[in-house]
Amino acid sequence: IVKQIYDDGNAIGLHSYSHDYKKLYRSPKAYTDELEKTEELIYNIIGVRPIISRAPGGTSGHFTKAYWTAVNDLGYIEVGWNALTGDADGTGRTSGQEVTNLQKQLIIRPYLNSHLVILMHDAVGHEATVQALPQIIKLLKNQGYTFRVVTTAIPTAR
Repeated sequence: IVKQIYDDGNAIGLHSYSHDYKKLYRSPKAYTDELEKTEELIYNIIGVRPIISRAPGGTSGHFTKAYWTAVNDLGYIEVGWNALTGDADGTGRTSGQEVTNLQKQLIIRPYLNSHLVILMHDAVGHEATVQALPQIIKLLKNQGYTFRVVTTAIPTAR
């Protein structure tokens, strides 16, 4: 699946190996060890070493200056999200509620129009997000947003 996604022109980034917050956020070294382990696995599949990462749970509340230094020293670029549908908060939102949640964020934070990265999930249990996606795409296109592959030029989420 990773190879197909990459071959289709999409970006492949790092998001840890375990997604276990207790392990990951034990120390900057524990965090970067997981990034390096995941990077190696992806390299063995696609022949390219990803340098873009997104911290599980986001950097806010998890990253200290030491985490930023460790990530940057290894050449990784942290690209976080700055808006969300709310599909991971455990409330079981409907697709309509996810769209409404995003709309509210766009209204109260108009600066997002210059750089919007939305946190959404498509795994089991997130079917509402998959259903909401066409509405979200239409909403954003109607507001003039464009869609691009995530690159190292995306500003960090600090």
